Amino acid sequence: MVGKAIASGKTVHITGLETTDGAHRAVDQKTGFVTRGVLSVPIKSPSRGEVTGAFQLLNKQGGANFTAEDITLAEEIAENLHAEIDRIFVAQQIFNLTERFYGLFDKLFTALAVVFGITVLLLLLSILWWGLGRLFAG
Repeated sequence: MVGKAIASGKTVHITGLETTDGAHRAVDQKTGFVTRGVLSVPIKSPSRGEVTGAFQLLNKQGGANFTAEDITLAEEIAENLHAEIDRIFVAQQIFNLTERFYGLFDKLFTALAVVFGITVLLLLLSILWWGLGRLFAG
């Protein structure tokens, strides 16, 4: 049922499952739970329409069926969940870019340190060469 919501990108609302055969019956028999009603809601991007997941509600309290108001509320929750998922995804991308930046920065500083070290070494060698030249020249 949740797979149908993900595949179709539409909310799936099914009632009367306690008298209907299906995969839920095997689970009900193993667990002792009685599935009466299901509300499966896709979590999708409002702008792109991509489905990134879904959530499923079973059996409204009190034995009643899920109402149109319940469905609207569940769909609003799904929209908010997707907004949070997007924020998490963007934060992860920023973190990854920051890690790459620091890695490049570290390599740059290492290269600069090597160049600086070689420059200092060459400067010291030239001073030594100059000093030795003056010592033996004169």
